[in-house]
Amino acid sequence: MIGKRIKYPILNSWDNCYTELAYNIKIYNIFPNKYHDKIYEMLFNPDISSEVFNHYIKFLIKDFETLHPFYKISFNGRSGGYLICSYKDNNYNVYIKDTPTSVLKAFRKLAVNIYNQILYLAKNATIEQETYLKECSYYTLKIA
Repeated sequence: MIGKRIKYPILNSWDNCYTELAYNIKIYNIFPNKYHDKIYEMLFNPDISSEVFNHYIKFLIKDFETLHPFYKISFNGRSGGYLICSYKDNNYNVYIKDTPTSVLKAFRKLAVNIYNQILYLAKNATIEQETYLKECSYYTLKIA
């Protein structure tokens, strides 16, 4: 499950002056072990990952950004394991105390919704290989 919100250091790890709001959403930290392999395959198989991201996660992010136009959502970290909420003006450092409560609550809800959506797919979707040509095959995501 999604943990506490943190202040994620941006730009470099030795100077924590510039931080943004974040949730650690690394697969091995938040999802049950029995779903790890399937989630990794869904998110890192090039045939499936864009489908999963574009159809099931991106619309959640776009909804947040539409409701809160001064904030943007991104993924950061070496493996993209942090969900980041940043103020669109790069010269402004977002501190939790400066961020409206409505944005903090919506950011939490977004992180939980992304978690729930990926967990739902891990529980209910199957990954099937389809062959379109003799030489080419692609993986697709089928939801039960």
